Amino acid sequence: MIKSLVRRKYLAGTFLVIAAIGALNQAYLAPHAVEQALSYIVYPIMIMQRTFVAPIQQWLESREDTTLLQTSIKQLEAEREQLLAQLIELQASQAFDAEIKELTEFKQRYSMTNAIMAQVLIKHISEQAHFFILDAGSHKGVQKNMVAVYKDMLIGKVIEVYPLYSKVLLITDHLCKVSAFCAASKATGIHAGTNNIYQASLTRVSHLDQLNVGDLILSSGDGLIFPRGFALGRVAAYTQNDLFYEVTTQPLLDFHKVPYCYLVQKGAEIISKEQTDDALKDPIVAPEQPSEVAAHN
Repeated sequence: MIKSLVRRKYLAGTFLVIAAIGALNQAYLAPHAVEQALSYIVYPIMIMQRTFVAPIQQWLESREDTTLLQTSIKQLEAEREQLLAQLIELQASQAFDAEIKELTEFKQRYSMTNAIMAQVLIKHISEQAHFFILDAGSHKGVQKNMVAVYKDMLIGKVIEVYPLYSKVLLITDHLCKVSAFCAASKATGIHAGTNNIYQASLTRVSHLDQLNVGDLILSSGDGLIFPRGFALGRVAAYTQNDLFYEVTTQPLLDFHKVPYCYLVQKGAEIISKEQTDDALKDPIVAPEQPSEVAAHN
C-alpha cells in the first residue's frame, strides 16, 4: 500500500515537471512578461522535484539494492553452513581415523584376519567388578571367550554375548586369570586381577625363579582362551613366601582411556619372534599409581 502511494506521488511530480517544461516551450514565442510569469510557476515545481520526488526515487532504488544484498547474504550464509557441515564431517573423520590408526596397524602387524573391531560403550570399574560393554555382538560374529586386545596389550575376555553388544571381563577383575611369564627372567605364573585398576598380582611363581622389578609380563598362551605374546603389565614389587613369590604387578594400560579394541580368538593371531620382541619396548600408557607400591624385600 505504501509503496503504491509513493509511486503515485512520484508519477504526479514527474507529470508536473513535464507540464512545466511544455509550458515553457509554449512561452518561448510569448512576450517576455508571460515567460517571466511562468517561471514563477515552474520554479516551485522544480524545487518539489528535487526535495520530494528525487529522494523517493533514490529510496526505491536503494530498497531494490537492499533486497538484492539480503538475497546474496542468505545465499552466502547457506553456502557457509554447507561448508561448515563439510568441515565438521571431515574433522570428525580425521579424528576417527587417528583413533583407530594404531589399532588398524596392530591388526595388520599380527595378521589377525578374523579380528572384530568394537567400540567401548560402557566402562565399569569399581571395587566389585571391572568390565567393558562393547558395541559388537553375535550379529557381528562375536563369541564367548573371545579375547579383547588394544595394540599389543591384553584387555580381557568376552564373558557374555548378546545380538548387538557384548561384555568383556577386564584382566584387572579378580575373576580374570591369565597364564603368564616374565619376558626377561622367564619366570612363569598366573596373572590375576585384584579389582584395582592400578595393580594386579602374579601368583604361583616358584621361589626358584628369578624376578626383576620392571620386568615385562606377557601372556604365555597356556590354556584355551588367551593367546601368547600379549602384554599384561610389569613387575612392581615382590616378596618370597615359602615356596612361592608374592608378586605385585602394574598394568600397562590406562583402561579409562581405551576407545576401541579388537576381539580375537586364540589361534587367529600369527606372532613372530620379532613382533614379540617389539612388545618388550616400553609401551606403558597406564597412569601413575596414587600411592607407591612397597619395595620388594
